Amino acid sequence: MVLTVESATPTTIVLRRRFAAPPARVYQAHIEHNLVRRWMCGEGGTILSVCDIDARVGGAITYRWSWPDGSGFSLTGTFKVLEPPHRIVHVEVMHLPDPTPENLIETRFDDDGQGGTQMTMTMTLPDAQTAADLAGSGMADGMTGCYLLLDTLVDTASP
Repeated sequence: MVLTVESATPTTIVLRRRFAAPPARVYQAHIEHNLVRRWMCGEGGTILSVCDIDARVGGAITYRWSWPDGSGFSLTGTFKVLEPPHRIVHVEVMHLPDPTPENLIETRFDDDGQGGTQMTMTMTLPDAQTAADLAGSGMADGMTGCYLLLDTLVDTASP
């Protein structure tokens, strides 16, 4: 299954990906730290060394990716909306190491009518330059690898 990425507006990036598992499984794999830790990877030996998720409205998210040489980057955020099993809205800030502007992320998990999930992630960025930088960062390549792991995980997870 292919990840598609489109620049819907100068400040909006939309990612779409189908998963064979039902929405409840894919949704859970996005909010439970023990599941997220198993699929949200990086390339070149990157590991998700910190994965803290307080899955409630107002709850915090903290991820840290680390490379074998000790370098890395992190993401912090806050949940704004949780509508199981169909919708998550959160804000996030990347720390590269300096913090980026806040990004608003809405992720929808819709039944595709075939027992699977059509996931649509809409990223609203603060300005066109930030959106262009993110779109050109190789984000899609990294997410493609992560979503391949997620495919395997949701095929074996309980609903």
